[in-house]
Amino acid sequence: MSTHADAAKMIRQELKKAFPVIKFSVSSKTYAGGNSITTKWIDGPTSKEIHKIIDKYQYGYFDGMIDCYEMSNCRDDIPQVKFVFADREVSEKTFEEAFLVLQKEYNVFDKVFSIDETNHELLKHWNAWTARE
Repeated sequence: MSTHADAAKMIRQELKKAFPVIKFSVSSKTYAGGNSITTKWIDGPTSKEIHKIIDKYQYGYFDGMIDCYEMSNCRDDIPQVKFVFADREVSEKTFEEAFLVLQKEYNVFDKVFSIDETNHELLKHWNAWTARE
């Protein structure tokens, strides 16, 4: 198995152990400039929580100021890749539940009747045009 496939396998195992009820998609790919792993899931843990687990599988970072990849996290005990990504999707059900909470808790949402309705008061108080934002 390749290094990126090994790393993806280990990530799957760690995520399943940490969040057994969440279904994750962990895919790896290789390309001319290196390799990467992308982790996707719906609802559940935050991206920050996932990054606590997966960041160790990335052996460095790209420094745009000097236009160079810095090898700052190299480890011999696990397989690593050039980049790891976490991509969380929020379900429509979760958006709707959050919208109902906002309507109950904050007066500015009294006049907002839809999660995607634009509203100047939201922009003024929340810096967002819609409740979804």
